[in-house]
Amino acid sequence: TVFEPYNISPLDRTVKFMTAKPSGLQQFKDTFQSNRSYNVNEDFSHVLALAESGDVKAMYELANMYFYGFTNESGKSVCDYEKAHTWVKKIIDCSPVASCEYSAALSMMGELYYCGVVPKEQQSFSEAILYHRRACGMGVTYSEQKYAFMLSAGIGCEFDYDKVELHFSSAIKNGDSFA
Repeated sequence: TVFEPYNISPLDRTVKFMTAKPSGLQQFKDTFQSNRSYNVNEDFSHVLALAESGDVKAMYELANMYFYGFTNESGKSVCDYEKAHTWVKKIIDCSPVASCEYSAALSMMGELYYCGVVPKEQQSFSEAILYHRRACGMGVTYSEQKYAFMLSAGIGCEFDYDKVELHFSSAIKNGDSFA
């Protein structure tokens, strides 16, 4: 068996990914901009109108656009965590608890707290773990993986090997490629 050399171990790569703040990477924005038939501004306006009319899926899409960032018509990057938080909170407040939008919003709220970008609040791992635990209880594999990672490192909670194994195993079973 020949092993490929690598510069960074898989664990280091996972830790780096899990502890990174969202950056609104230009490469993802360029993908949309290179598609001549796609107009970010028209899409944003359409999604905003739907979200303001109460469409929960549009609210979630808008929250994602603000969280990860998008490029507006003048070429400037728009990444606004306060607006992302506002839309995520609206989803949590208005959607049925059993909906996939609700569970995805819980996961995103956990990520906002984890990254320390919730407006007027400090980074809170304990809040992040509460939201991720609620979301993983609803089957969100990303939150299961994030919750297991936080448990394994004792971030916002005490280390608990049994829960770490349970949640990483569950995330793997449910198809999370990072777990």
